Amino acid sequence: HMSFVKARLSYTQEQLVRAEEVNFVRENLKWCYRREGVNHLQNCRHLTQQYIELMRAAKVSFFVPFNLPKTNPVADAEAARHY
Repeated sequence: HMSFVKARLSYTQEQLVRAEEVNFVRENLKWCYRREGVNHLQNCRHLTQQYIELMRAAKVSFFVPFNLPKTNPVADAEAARHY
């Protein structure tokens, strides 16, 4: 039971970190666009490429549901006997 809780917590934390990365780059891109004005296409290109890469990775990994960790039925039966 504890391994499930730890795995789920770890998965959730990873997802939150990825979401914050996307938000951070998006905010930097927004401010670069405002700061650079008409030159934003040239001067903010690196942020645009980074944002696109993060969004592509997010499309693949953000919507993958949490899966239960693989368990060993023998070990589970043995643990149940001790309780």
